[in-house]
Amino acid sequence: MIKHYLYILVGLLMAVLPFTSCSDDDNLSADDIEPEPTEEELAELAAADRLEAANYVIRAFAGLDELPDDWETSTFTPQEGVVVDEATPGIRYVIVENQDAADQYFRNITPDELREESGNGYRLYVEDFGSLTYQRTATATCYGVVKVNLPQMPTLTEIRLVPESEVPTNAKYDGNPYYGIGSLVRDKVTKSLYICVRPSGGPNRKEYAYFVSFDPKTITTTTKKMSLYELDEKGKKTKKSATTSGDWIFAKNLVEKRIALAAAMAFSKIAPLTERDATYHNYKGPLYEVSKAFKENGIHIPESEEFFVPYGSFKSSSAGSNRQAKYEQPGLCWAFISRFDMKYNEKDKLDYVLSYVRQRPDAKSHLLTLTDDYDPSYYYTQSEAVDGDDFVFWNGKTVGYQKCFNILDYALNGDKTKRFYPNLKSLTHWGDPEYSIPVLLMTQKKITDKGQASSKFEDVNIVDQNCVTSPNLYRWMWAFLEYFELSDGRTTTYDHDDGMTSMSSSPDI
Repeated sequence: MIKHYLYILVGLLMAVLPFTSCSDDDNLSADDIEPEPTEEELAELAAADRLEAANYVIRAFAGLDELPDDWETSTFTPQEGVVVDEATPGIRYVIVENQDAADQYFRNITPDELREESGNGYRLYVEDFGSLTYQRTATATCYGVVKVNLPQMPTLTEIRLVPESEVPTNAKYDGNPYYGIGSLVRDKVTKSLYICVRPSGGPNRKEYAYFVSFDPKTITTTTKKMSLYELDEKGKKTKKSATTSGDWIFAKNLVEKRIALAAAMAFSKIAPLTERDATYHNYKGPLYEVSKAFKENGIHIPESEEFFVPYGSFKSSSAGSNRQAKYEQPGLCWAFISRFDMKYNEKDKLDYVLSYVRQRPDAKSHLLTLTDDYDPSYYYTQSEAVDGDDFVFWNGKTVGYQKCFNILDYALNGDKTKRFYPNLKSLTHWGDPEYSIPVLLMTQKKITDKGQASSKFEDVNIVDQNCVTSPNLYRWMWAFLEYFELSDGRTTTYDHDDGMTSMSSSPDI
């Protein structure tokens, strides 16, 4: 948290210094542009850091679909993994495939900008929240250990990441799941529809299946007031308020990042299966029936192979004075490499990239975020990072959105659904659908699946993934699921004959 405050103070100095000699009456004075944050504002930013950490850590360890409003004063029972020795109930074991999977497990359950490398591992510390320390052990029976110190979970002291040989047979699932990828069900209580994106079983022998819902009624929101101003040709803030200044509505309970990974992949294969495509390819197998069942039940996912998936909760901005908005709504992107101005030239390789990070040189964590399209400073900073000459200014009409950010604008709503513009090239083509990516706004639900239907759901359209007419497709999807559980959202290439062929060493490409 100290680092967070220092970062704010550095941002203040950077913002104030260039403006001390400015005498333009049309611009804000240095004191007006970045006033010293009040104690109340610092407390709000600190609370956002705690909420972000809890949305990763507490949800993962307690197996929660979302955090309760009183999470900071509550205690939770650990559900992640299993207890192997009843004499040490505070130590729980989680199956992972190898050392890379152990490392990635910790990265997946901790926010990037709050996590630091520490010795032979990582450390997460958030003031008034707690700490996690991960150390690699690299032995045949244990790949790594996570030391846990969380006031909200006092009975959990340690997570051991181990091969399946170290976990009792009754604590893992190798059978056939009842719910396959794309299975559509209805919650018996809320009547919301849910879709399976991560079945039980699989590489890490999970006994749980994860479902997502597009129903906006399942989303919990909060409102934050933003003060934003238009910029002049030198990038200085003017006295004219931006049309996006005002109340911004953020989400607090979106899918976990690791579920967002699975959903992005699953819908990229299911959504494009239209009646025309099925007829043209003479294919009317289970995945086509899945796509058809979605539409028949009012779920109209854009027919695209690319998606942006917001995850977790809103967070405090890590971009300092280069963004005006104090908070962001982060997400990840499953798209073609060309979307990110990257090139891959090897012959016959699939040029997909899954990325929740991006080259944003002004931001500490390089997060992708929906909120940049509402911030006038974003376009100036990004243009400056590209070539330093041709600046693309936000005007709220042909560049950037004009009204306050509202996460619910991204709920599925046909042609009226707002889209995400991820590419530097799109700064000059903003508003053109060709340069945008559909957004999948989702919450999640976790259930136990050991081959039998859940009492929480009523079946709408169930996919038996062991009876798929095109088994290669499901093997392909499982290969990506396994990769996602091992990777950090890094660029990968996939050869249809040889499987996964390469992975970049850096998530920032």
